[in-house]
Amino acid sequence: MRPKMIVGTSSDAGKSTLVSAICRVLSDRGVSVAPFKAQNMALNSAVTEDGYEIGRAQAGQAFAARTTATYNMNPILLKPESEQRSQLVLRGEVVGSFSAKEYQELKPKLFGEVLSSFRELAKSYDLVVLEGAGSPAEINLLKDELVNLKLAREVGARALLVADIDRGGMFAHIFGTIKILPDDLAALIDGYMINKFRGDPSLLESGIDQLSALINAKHFGLLRYFGGSRFDSEDSLSIPFGKSSNSGAPLKVGIIAFPHLSNYTDFDPLLTEPFVEVAYLTKKDDIHGCDLVVLPGSKSTIDDLAWLRANFDASIRNYVDGGGCLLGICGGYQMLGHVIEDGIESEVKTASGLGLLDISTKFERRKLTLTRSGRLMDSDVAIDGYQIHNGRVMYMGEVEGLFSLDESPVRHRFGESDGSRGSEGAIRANVLGTTLHGVLESDGFRRWLLRHVASNTNKDYSPGPSYLDLKEEYYNGLAKWLVAATMDTEMLDWLRS
Repeated sequence: MRPKMIVGTSSDAGKSTLVSAICRVLSDRGVSVAPFKAQNMALNSAVTEDGYEIGRAQAGQAFAARTTATYNMNPILLKPESEQRSQLVLRGEVVGSFSAKEYQELKPKLFGEVLSSFRELAKSYDLVVLEGAGSPAEINLLKDELVNLKLAREVGARALLVADIDRGGMFAHIFGTIKILPDDLAALIDGYMINKFRGDPSLLESGIDQLSALINAKHFGLLRYFGGSRFDSEDSLSIPFGKSSNSGAPLKVGIIAFPHLSNYTDFDPLLTEPFVEVAYLTKKDDIHGCDLVVLPGSKSTIDDLAWLRANFDASIRNYVDGGGCLLGICGGYQMLGHVIEDGIESEVKTASGLGLLDISTKFERRKLTLTRSGRLMDSDVAIDGYQIHNGRVMYMGEVEGLFSLDESPVRHRFGESDGSRGSEGAIRANVLGTTLHGVLESDGFRRWLLRHVASNTNKDYSPGPSYLDLKEEYYNGLAKWLVAATMDTEMLDWLRS
């Protein structure tokens, strides 16, 4: 099968969701399919089984395709560190930090790495579905473009353009995208889809007919607005700042919205709990009424610690002194300790933490990327998660660990003690911390934590369904969504051509 590329008229048009749906539809039909995104810019990332870092969206797409995620599915991951610089993760490993201009100068050299990853995937699968980034019509960047239609041309892929009708101006977005492109790139687009539609489709028919004639491309389907929970989101456009999910539920979980918040997909499982309301907190008064407060991961730990002190320090201490439950994950866990020694992620060499847990953190140049498994300490509650950090956490004296971890099967790639068997995380009264991302996906631990919070506040809690079951249901739902939208079009035949 010829490779296919999904491009969009803008960011958040639905490219990642559509690729996930395609992967599940084709997997259901016995096709061996792999997702591929040459370059992803996101602070949501995941770790592959063999210990490499990729975008969280591509890990989710691999799950949809029922295959094992590898770094070849996302050879370039850019993780913003500031408005001017991003960390470059190349084929799963960090190679440095670059400004936007420096990265543009690197692109010609990186294109070979992109092609190598694509070709390795293509040898192992019936079909590779490529996802573009942003818009393919950024004509100021076309010269060294490596993720959209120039890549499609290089690997012989045909393309589909998806547009978001929710933004307004959908017909103009599709027409303008195709007409501004050079003829050879525009000719790669065989069809288009309209996403997030609500209403009577007959009202669009005349416009669709006219548009198809104007751009010489087929209409491949009208995708209805897909509501409900999202899984494995790509970027912060999906964070509901200022809003609560499941408002009025018995338990309220407040997540501190750091300026450099990363891996907020850690909290997807909480969104599936019927007895839990989730809110992102942006000011100190937001803590009032929370039953659990979470300090999440951060791409700039010391900078976010300074921001936390300026905005939440007193309110967090009052909350903890009043018996409130506080959870830190990765960077948030490091902030709960006494001291952070950096000089790697930040120019600041040393910063005092909140001192709520007896730990210290020292940053090392090599990033740790490991999948981990084990159990809740002194219990048979199984847990799984993954570590992505430069900061190595050390206990200061006698510390009660939160988890007992098994040895990582890929620890040989890292330091002598990294990935070893033993105690991880810390707990003191109602303050808990862990380096593990994704640990809330473990039903046993999530339910243990929420029962603890409910008991602490004398509130009701009844667990929701298994997270893995809901995730399967979500991707199966995406498949049905796509099939329903394309029943009367040639889209599925096009995919298998």
